Amino acid sequence: MGPTPGIEAEIAPRAAILDWYAQLHASGTRAQIEESFTYPDAVVLGLAQARPGSPVLYQVFQLRDGRITSVRGHTDRYEALDDAYLTP
Repeated sequence: MGPTPGIEAEIAPRAAILDWYAQLHASGTRAQIEESFTYPDAVVLGLAQARPGSPVLYQVFQLRDGRITSVRGHTDRYEALDDAYLTP
């Protein structure tokens, strides 16, 4: 989890982002949502890998017209929340 390696989320097509998540799932990576935050134009998910002691990583999903327009990963909760809140 975290920043999407090899994919610039702001310009990646939806299929590329979904493929990246499918590859993680196929490799056995599992995650659970630890916390979530909603903003008018963003959703933040705090995700922990399903292994004891795994750090929580934050994914910021920017929205426009009810659709995800970008996904950015953060290791710091407050940076993720700032990203979600400050993005127009």
